[in-house]
Amino acid sequence: MDVGWFAQETINGGQIIIGHTYSFGASESDVYLLKTDSQGREEWYKIFGGSKNDYGESVQVTSDGGYIIAGYTESYGAGFWDVYLVKTDSKGGEEWSVTFGGSGSEMGYSVQETSDRGYVISGVTNSFGAGEVDVYLLKTDSQGTEIWNRTFGGSNWDESYSVQETKDGGFIVAGKTLSFGAGGYDVYLVKVGSEGEEEWSRTFGGPNNEAGWSVQETRDGGYIITGHTDSYGAGAADVYLVKIGLNGEEEWSKTFGGSSWDVGVSVQQTRDGGYVIAGYTDSFGAGGFDVYLVKANSQGEEDWGMTFGGPTQDYGGFVLITRDGEYVIGGYTDSFGAGGYDVYLLKVDSQSSAAESYFASISDVKAPSQVFAGESFTMEVTISYGFTNPTEIGPVVYDLESETWITGSHETLEGNGTKTYSLELTAPEKASTWSLEASLGHYSDEGLTYDKNNSVTEFNSARDGVHVHMVEVVETENNFGGEIPGFPTPAIAIGISLVSLILFYSKRNPSFARYI
Repeated sequence: MDVGWFAQETINGGQIIIGHTYSFGASESDVYLLKTDSQGREEWYKIFGGSKNDYGESVQVTSDGGYIIAGYTESYGAGFWDVYLVKTDSKGGEEWSVTFGGSGSEMGYSVQETSDRGYVISGVTNSFGAGEVDVYLLKTDSQGTEIWNRTFGGSNWDESYSVQETKDGGFIVAGKTLSFGAGGYDVYLVKVGSEGEEEWSRTFGGPNNEAGWSVQETRDGGYIITGHTDSYGAGAADVYLVKIGLNGEEEWSKTFGGSSWDVGVSVQQTRDGGYVIAGYTDSFGAGGFDVYLVKANSQGEEDWGMTFGGPTQDYGGFVLITRDGEYVIGGYTDSFGAGGYDVYLLKVDSQSSAAESYFASISDVKAPSQVFAGESFTMEVTISYGFTNPTEIGPVVYDLESETWITGSHETLEGNGTKTYSLELTAPEKASTWSLEASLGHYSDEGLTYDKNNSVTEFNSARDGVHVHMVEVVETENNFGGEIPGFPTPAIAIGISLVSLILFYSKRNPSFARYI
């Protein structure tokens, strides 16, 4: 099980991702730092922690080309949980680590390098402050030595999930409060000065529960917050987007979502002055929770929304705007990958113009485990799919022996359902082991290149995982001579060592999808 919580674009156009892992490391859970290239391919990963549980929540690229990580640790420190701050070099090698906290529990959820090359961390504490749990804000120097710490909140429960240094040298902190506001939890926004002194605080929400998960200073000097609300909107909970003025006054608020649960976790201001929000939804998509991406204009009106995921659970934890103006979304998935939860990373076109939701996943592969040489048999691949808009899908077979692609007829699918594709194969005439691959992928409008005879010469695409089925071929007197019904004639004999059936569906986004 591996979870990605937060990321930032790196100097080379890749991504640095922070989370936690149960797959590697010294204990049940360890801090997981993952570096990818610009196409989302893993370059390296590092593990941090001790003999107990350790979690990474936030990461930033530092001015020296390294990384600063914030989270919390049970392995080190003074109390049950302590804020865990780790500084690494550009390759993820640990330079130093420190903990902060008292006899109770402290957790760090957000970190940023400050203009003086120190660090600011926000989170929660129950060792210090006025209430059961309070907002915890820490300032350190460049070596992680504490300069000051502050708590904010009342007599009840108050938490912070996001901090950013502001243009005036102070800080803006967002989270939720049960001590103040209109009812239940409310979004809690605190503006502090350069020494951590409170300048003002505001709450936003209604009679039920709200939380602010991400805050950014906007170009006009105000702030944008995303989170969720169950006081307003269409469903049990909705994505909550609130625009705040320079002095904390609400300018407008919007909700996004359907009849079930929809949560905004990360927000960025876009180049056109609007906003892009990443989170997760149970109202739309393929099944369970799905990654939810919403683009709004400068007044919070929805431009479009998209979902990504498969039949089980997929969560969006962050969104980045890359140097090329596209969006990288990440989180974790139970629908794809190696098993349990895996880090989920996607890159999408920022110019999408319509709300689209599409997923396809292989749910079953059937073929015999043993056949006679020269014997004909059937390989069946069943997919589950969910397409908001009409979407073309069809099989492509790669012939390893002739190094050519063979395309079958495409069809248009819409809505949710299952579909089985059959491939008639003939085993080679000599004993061997045959590897049958089935995979899903997607291609852009420019993904296929045809020659003058309308045959595929290139296939530029991303494949979303491979299912391998091994077939043992036993000697017999039959001859090899199989064809592939339904494919262009004359049919090309499939190579002896490998058959690769790829069911590709056409969609504009994402540019890549990775399950790490």
